[in-house]
Amino acid sequence: MPVELHPTLNRRLFLSQAGAAVGGLALGTVLQAGVETAAPAELEAGWLALISDTHIDADLAKTNLGQNMAENLRAVVQDVLSQAQRPAGTFINGDLALKDGQTPDYEQLLNLLGPLRQAGLPIHLGLGNHDHRDHFLAVLKDPLQLQRAEASKYLSEVTLQMGTAQAPALLRVIVLDSLNKVNITPGLLGPEQLLWLQDHLDAPAHATVPTMVLVHHDPSNQTNALIDSDALLRVLGPRRQVKALFFGHTHVWSTKQQNDGLWLVNLPAVAYPFSNDQPLGWVQCRPRGNGVELELRAIGGNLTQNRQRVELAWR
Repeated sequence: MPVELHPTLNRRLFLSQAGAAVGGLALGTVLQAGVETAAPAELEAGWLALISDTHIDADLAKTNLGQNMAENLRAVVQDVLSQAQRPAGTFINGDLALKDGQTPDYEQLLNLLGPLRQAGLPIHLGLGNHDHRDHFLAVLKDPLQLQRAEASKYLSEVTLQMGTAQAPALLRVIVLDSLNKVNITPGLLGPEQLLWLQDHLDAPAHATVPTMVLVHHDPSNQTNALIDSDALLRVLGPRRQVKALFFGHTHVWSTKQQNDGLWLVNLPAVAYPFSNDQPLGWVQCRPRGNGVELELRAIGGNLTQNRQRVELAWR
């Protein structure tokens, strides 16, 4: 599918639509216009696969902290494909590469994601501090015909029709770009991206659609977290169509609801844990009435919480 530029949508960022006929990767400065609809037979079980911190190296035998990252991603891909129905979308929330995002790292990542692409599953990729934009695009831009935005931040936005055939529901997912400097731990969204997010959320067409936002870095005041966390939460907090903020970076699995009702969900890592009490794996996200159900799908690390389910009731 060729890129279709929409410069009139916002003067600050150029937004484009990218994909492929089968198993398309939606990434870069991406606006997925319109609504993606699951096949009628699969609409009953609409769900999302949420993945973070794959840390793939060019050497697939590479290990870190006792874990083989490639084998862990293979296990996640196999588990996603083993589900009775296919997901409406697969989202990988940053730190795609192990250290500094070399071109061969992304080539191996694409190889490991091959079974998902061959199954025709849409994949949305975010960027983290261990990624490198130019190397990332060098591998991915040709099959996607992707073009770079002036602001050098790469966003993804998709609106999905989910729920059941009797009670269909729309769900929007926005993936932000918090990569600031390659292999430098803290992240940054920057004023342009935050202003785009604010304007985009305030658009009348988006005001009532439940929205989940993904960003790689944790929104905290810790030294190695998202530098402009407070600014992001000031944008999301009063806009009640935003129901949850999902992040990775810390290699921790947790859910927490703020006083304003916004859910903060820390996705587990695929690659390796920083502490022995944490699982490795991915999260299955299913709509449940006025909210979603999250199921931890652990493939390694601490397995005691495997298949743990958490209900998030929308504010």
